[in-house]
Amino acid sequence: MNREMARMAEAQETTREKLAVVAEELEPLGDQVMGMADQMGMNIMNYRGNLDQEITELRYEIRNKDKHLSEDLKIFSTSIEQDLEGLTGSLNQRAVKSSGCLIA
Repeated sequence: MNREMARMAEAQETTREKLAVVAEELEPLGDQVMGMADQMGMNIMNYRGNLDQEITELRYEIRNKDKHLSEDLKIFSTSIEQDLEGLTGSLNQRAVKSSGCLIA
């Protein structure tokens, strides 16, 4: 029984030694994995920052285009109103000339 216990103790010691070697070998890999994870996290943060910047720029462009379109629409609308007033005035003048009465 003592021999068997001695073999078990020796096997346990051998196992501990082997595990210690494996742990030493794995430690640099763990550091590498952590470094890679940190780098990936930084890349994700940078990517998110770039996306936020692009979204901000697109919103600014949309606001500017909307502003310019509103201004263009006002100018176009004013131009149409002026054209209609001119046409109405012209038609009134022709009506007065041809019939002698004013059309409102």
